[in-house]
Formats: sequence, structure tokens, C-alpha cells
Amino acid sequence: MIQKIEDLKTKYDSAMDELTQGKIDFEREKALKDQKLNFQETRLKEYQDQMQSTIDRYEERLKSDKEDASKILEEKMTRI
Repeated sequence: MIQKIEDLKTKYDSAMDELTQGKIDFEREKALKDQKLNFQETRLKEYQDQMQSTIDRYEERLKSDKEDASKILEEKMTRI
């Protein structure tokens, strides 16, 4: 009887160890995935900011080129 109790206690301890290890592994994996997600969100925001900056510069340059073309056209028209 005592041997059976000891065996059950050993099985219980083993099951609890496995459960605890499973929880630890789960939390570790969750933390790694959260960290990866956070990194990707930060990277995405950086790319979006960079893209917006590029668009703004392109639009500004396009506006400047358009103004320059208008001035040149106006100068040519006044010469004629």
C-alpha cells in the first residue's frame, strides 16, 4: 500500500513537473512572439513614415518643377 502511494506521489510530481514545464515553455514562446510582433509593428511604422516622407518630397519636387515650368513658359510668352 505504501509503495502504491509512493508511486502515485511520484506520478503526481512528474505530471506537475510536466505541467509546470509546459507553462514555462508556453510563456517563453508567447514572450518571443510578442517581442517579434512588437518589432514588426515598429518596423512597419518606420516604413510607413519613410514612405510618407518620400511621397512628401516627391510632391514638393513635382510642385517645384511645375512652378519652374510655368515660369519658363511665362517668360517665353512674354518674349513673344
